[in-house]
Amino acid sequence: MFPFLLKWFARLSFSGFILLGILSWFASLAITGTYTVLNPDALSHINADSYNAFWLSIVKFHPLIRLPEFLIGMACGFHFLRARANPRLAFTLVSSGLLALVLAIYFCPRIRYPVLHTSLLAPAFAAIIYGFALQPRSPAFLSASDGSAGRRELFLL
Repeated sequence: MFPFLLKWFARLSFSGFILLGILSWFASLAITGTYTVLNPDALSHINADSYNAFWLSIVKFHPLIRLPEFLIGMACGFHFLRARANPRLAFTLVSSGLLALVLAIYFCPRIRYPVLHTSLLAPAFAAIIYGFALQPRSPAFLSASDGSAGRRELFLL
């Protein structure tokens, strides 16, 4: 889908990326929430061991169902390429993403499996990835470069 969406994404503004990311996240939550409410596979308990559940497999693995998460990643990447680098935001982004992840782990028994598996943490992971892409000084051990290449070139690799 990336080549087909590329020209459309090139025309979006900053607010367009934010709006697209939010709408994509809500669309993804709506898909998994609808599955959870309707339970079309008539499962008594929906979890990772539900191997023979046709509709759950569609929700988990079908590319069109996972498209909203892909759009969130594209919006985040395009914003990164266009925005002026502000490494001071890195700590806030990474720590807020990690906090959301820790909260999801804590509340995991109360969160329905399809929602947790697909859409819930997409913004948290986007924040973590964006924060590390800003190349803060603290996680230098994660860098694959010697620092001589620009941030945009590393992102495109």
